[in-house]
Amino acid sequence: MSDKHEDRFFREFLSESGSERVTDDFSDSVMRRIRAERPVIVQPLVSTRGWLVIACGIMALTGLAVFGGGTPSGAGWYGDLIGWLDRLTLPTLQWPQLPDTLTYGALALMVFTLLQLLWLRRFYFRRLTDSGYYPR
Repeated sequence: MSDKHEDRFFREFLSESGSERVTDDFSDSVMRRIRAERPVIVQPLVSTRGWLVIACGIMALTGLAVFGGGTPSGAGWYGDLIGWLDRLTLPTLQWPQLPDTLTYGALALMVFTLLQLLWLRRFYFRRLTDSGYYPR
């Protein structure tokens, strides 16, 4: 077929077929069918137990770094690293003396912020579950 014939063929085809209209609730019906066929199961990448293990590991490493003893004898490369870190001189940090009221206020702010974050997470998860985005 030449270009003229193809052009005429497609023009006739499109004029005969016309344009189709979808119903107003087309998107809603498609989404209902998708939800009915395959429920969406969302699982976190790292479980709660995994986060606890990670947090405990970080706290253990921090405690070892802060409260760790001297160089163990016969520790190999680890002992050399600890010896090198012992020879490293860092400026001493002088923490300012804070009033007890400020310390308690900062602690209370951190606790309330944590509670707020937990509450918001629970609120939005329930909202998404009730909307059907997450299956129960």
